[in-house]
Amino acid sequence: MKLKAFSLVDFTRSGGATIRITGILNALAKDDFRIKFYKQYSSNNELNSLINTTEIPKECNVNKRLFQFLLAVTPLWFVNLIFLKQLRAYKRLFNHENSSAVLFFEYLDISIGYWLKKNNIIPEFIADVHGIAHLEFELNEQKSLLRKISNWFKKRISTQLDKKVYSAADLIIYSSKGVQNYLTSFYSLQHINAVVVDEAINTLVLNQTVNKKLLLELKEKINYNDKLTVFLFAGSFKQLGGVSDLVQAYITLKEKQPQGITRLVLVGDGELEDYCKELVRKNELENEVFFLGRQPYEHLKTFHSIADIIVCPDKDTVFSQLLPHIKYFDSLTSGKIVINGKFEFTDKLNPNQKFSLNFEPSNINSLADSMLYATENKEQLLKKHSKSSKEAIQRFSYEKSVRPLIEYLK
Repeated sequence: MKLKAFSLVDFTRSGGATIRITGILNALAKDDFRIKFYKQYSSNNELNSLINTTEIPKECNVNKRLFQFLLAVTPLWFVNLIFLKQLRAYKRLFNHENSSAVLFFEYLDISIGYWLKKNNIIPEFIADVHGIAHLEFELNEQKSLLRKISNWFKKRISTQLDKKVYSAADLIIYSSKGVQNYLTSFYSLQHINAVVVDEAINTLVLNQTVNKKLLLELKEKINYNDKLTVFLFAGSFKQLGGVSDLVQAYITLKEKQPQGITRLVLVGDGELEDYCKELVRKNELENEVFFLGRQPYEHLKTFHSIADIIVCPDKDTVFSQLLPHIKYFDSLTSGKIVINGKFEFTDKLNPNQKFSLNFEPSNINSLADSMLYATENKEQLLKKHSKSSKEAIQRFSYEKSVRPLIEYLK
């Protein structure tokens, strides 16, 4: 079975998008799909060798904000006029291809897929939807009036764009049943063909090995010893990611258990980094809380290896209730204790806290209590989660989650 796919994502920077794209395409290739993948040039040794990659020429690049704004609020002929050079480049790119559907992955990719279909450059487009743009703007807390107005405007534009684009899709792939229910109701998409390909554990992290040199450097940096309990966070320092809640929960933990020998290792960067550093400084915890900045994804297993407890502190939002974050699945592969918020999807993914400990999201005291429980029962919980991690890897694989898509395409 042949399939074409397209993405402008930068594969030199690993993240949620590259992880999902690689997971889906590799799983399809493993099921004998012959895939031609249009991507921007960058080496990606993690893609299945059977996937034929074709470079997207630089002439196809568009100004993302201008392109999506015009696509949302102006007629097609005007968008074509402004981006005539890119339109011609895409015609050349797809000119000699057999007529078949193309799978588009990211937010900009999907907008381009809609544009190409409307211009009869491709016959059908499939949209992989794993985000809700207007919710991100709605939930992005801003203090200044100017930024609030800007967010409101962006939300309106993204809503118009998504309604137009999703309504024209030949198939929508949703990243969870919750996302499907929400978007189908919000945009009245009941008439659009749809399947769910759940987020899953990817082979990128499973195939990693521990970097012994880096591990030694980490141990020296945090003054590691066998009596330590090490908490780890690996993700973006975004408002909705809950990293500031985690730092405050760690401060609360130290108040409840001042004699505890603990460390908090924070991997990542973002808008809340300076705020979190100031919290640590005010509470004189510089010798216990370590900010390591953004790190290559291929080192994640090394960071997991130094941790006893991995915390996924996402805040309680509509989006968090609908979709588990990729860092949760990454964490389940570690064999370590995992703490994650109790969301709507939790009972299905984590029955009776089989794979991770729960806490009430956006509740700092609840998070601190779960962290305290994990430290007081560390050895027992580590044995339990070392075993349950193996089951999680078998249960939450892309090979299983892509089955609905395979059945639809075949």
